[in-house]
Amino acid sequence: MLKVAYPGRLSEVGAQYVAEGQWRLVNKTVDDGDASGLLGFVERVGPAYEVLLLERPADRHRVGSLREARALLVERGE
Repeated sequence: MLKVAYPGRLSEVGAQYVAEGQWRLVNKTVDDGDASGLLGFVERVGPAYEVLLLERPADRHRVGSLREARALLVERGE
């Protein structure tokens, strides 16, 4: 299983622009060169945002905002 470094606060989850309607979600407290800081991806689908979590790529989530997408990644790890 892929190990990711989930942050403890929403302010630590960054959304990096990739392309129109697409973002990469990262843990801002982890060095850019450390792959565990990459948490997932978000894509705008109509009025919603579809979130792919790297730790569980089969479980996609739909939320109403980019902020809600970021909130899915706070303290999810065990």
